[in-house]
Amino acid sequence: MERGYVMMMLVCVVMVVLGCWSGDGVKGLGVNWGTMATHKLPPDTVVQLLKDNGIQKVKLFDAEQSTMSALAGTSIEVMVAIPNDQLQAMTSYPRAKEWVRRNVTRYNFNGTALNGAVHWLCMGPDHLPVIAALDLAEQKFSGLSPPESVIDSNGYTTGVLRDCLCLLHHNDHDRQRIFWIMKEYGVKESWTRILIAEPFFSLQPLCYWKNTKILVARNRREMLLFNPRDGTCKCLLANGLQVPFYVDVYVESLVSPNFRLN
Repeated sequence: MERGYVMMMLVCVVMVVLGCWSGDGVKGLGVNWGTMATHKLPPDTVVQLLKDNGIQKVKLFDAEQSTMSALAGTSIEVMVAIPNDQLQAMTSYPRAKEWVRRNVTRYNFNGTALNGAVHWLCMGPDHLPVIAALDLAEQKFSGLSPPESVIDSNGYTTGVLRDCLCLLHHNDHDRQRIFWIMKEYGVKESWTRILIAEPFFSLQPLCYWKNTKILVARNRREMLLFNPRDGTCKCLLANGLQVPFYVDVYVESLVSPNFRLN
């Protein structure tokens, strides 16, 4: 009982809640996550506490590997502070760039490869969501428009299904029944809404099954056969599959992104 009380006190001290207020009320909710403590909670436990309480923003005072690894892929927005003893080194651009690469961007890859480019959803300079596309051969960026109903980059991720770009809902506290497929690459009007009968927190379409159904992973816990015609689903049993699991489609290729046909 005493140990549980001490741990609860630590959580209360570590998680200083910050509300971003305006005339319309709370606009966001986040926490400061400090790691200087005598009885630190495991990072995975703290991340689960954040998710269970709907916390979508967190500020860190260092880039500790275990903490960053626990936050990677959770859709929690992270602000990382540079420790005071490293500020002097940040006056050098190459050193600052290397620090960011080593401590931040290595945990931040959640892109989708398609048509020789990597895609991910982000907020554009006009504060509207855009699907960024980095051409690997030309090393140039371009932008694709998401569906009209998507007004924020939080809670979504990209995917691919039979050479078509997908936009997928991903939120641990808000279940959905739809995802989007861009049937003609780069054409905003070709976004097609797909309805699924079983609600989900996260969904990942993998491949077509006999050209009529879609194999999907739901909530990182189930494999489903989904019928896009009527939205019905059938659960597939996979013996020995531990949950939560991470699954993706592997496509082997020996073709360089710089390859061009004459």
